[in-house]
Amino acid sequence: MNLTSKVTTEQLSSEMAPAVDPTELHGSNNTFVPDNQAEELVNAPVIQLNASSLENVLGNNASTFDTNDVTTIVNSNSSIDIPKTDLNETLKSVSGVYGSTLKDVYDGKISMDQFIVTLTPKQLSYIVNGSLEPSNGSSSPIVGNSSQEVPGAAGQTTGTLTNRGINISVNSDGPAGLRLTPVSTVNGQKRYQYATAWPIGTLLAQTFDPEMINEVGTAVGKEMKEFGVDTWLAPGMNIQRDPLNGRNFEYYSEDPLVTGVSATAMTRGVQSNPGVGTTVKHFFANSQETKRGTMDDEIGEQAMREIYLKGFETVVKDAQPQYIMSSYNQVNGQYNAANYDLLTNILRGEWASKELS
Repeated sequence: MNLTSKVTTEQLSSEMAPAVDPTELHGSNNTFVPDNQAEELVNAPVIQLNASSLENVLGNNASTFDTNDVTTIVNSNSSIDIPKTDLNETLKSVSGVYGSTLKDVYDGKISMDQFIVTLTPKQLSYIVNGSLEPSNGSSSPIVGNSSQEVPGAAGQTTGTLTNRGINISVNSDGPAGLRLTPVSTVNGQKRYQYATAWPIGTLLAQTFDPEMINEVGTAVGKEMKEFGVDTWLAPGMNIQRDPLNGRNFEYYSEDPLVTGVSATAMTRGVQSNPGVGTTVKHFFANSQETKRGTMDDEIGEQAMREIYLKGFETVVKDAQPQYIMSSYNQVNGQYNAANYDLLTNILRGEWASKELS
């Protein structure tokens, strides 16, 4: 490829950079050069590119968020003390509308802020934490099996806030199909939930057929509506970096383009059914399953953006998945689930700046 001059196609800012220069991680004498590389380079076709046609194609998408800059909404009709934090915190006073419902927000009668400030911290925690009640047939709450509405589903939000118009939302695991209890007894009646077992993500990606993957997603979405599942905890789309990763069968590929295109097709298919959506996971670099909660990946920013994040970037921009599930692991010394650069600057500030804002 011949490009006569240096070109900036997109302007971003440095995010999540490692403390150690990634070139120091492998040294300078570990480069493998094939025996016939020189001959291949001489005979390789040369593609001429016009620099002027590429200049700033994507524009300036650097995040406009500031690290640790947050806005806390407070109810002007109450006197709750706001605890001090080390964040750059701005207080926004809003007059709450008591007795309002989420439907009032949808109808444009009140703002979301006016609705939220009338909920207590405990009520807000119900939305964030979900239900901790044991699932049907369980003696205790189990992560991945805590839904009373749909037996065997991974979890659900609590029903405590239905009087405020916040309905229960049920999520189900299973990137190869909805993972539900096939036969159960609910309120004295037999309930049958035989969901389809679809081919694993790796096999679907090997078809190189986005239209077919889209059809699979559409069928999954239809089953979700039939069984009462709102959110599918899938597709899994981590890079298959190591053959020993215990979740490889859930993931599509070792190639970020194949991963992004496959996940986009699946998400579009599922979300073509109104009211249901996907949760792309695990965001990001979940390269092993054993002790994933304590591992720390050292990744340079170029590899991060070109390999490990690229598939997620593709699906967010091209399919707008309903949710994104963060991962347990650390990257460059910081847990992903609490990484401002990752969850705010990259995900919201860069990728969603034009698509979702």
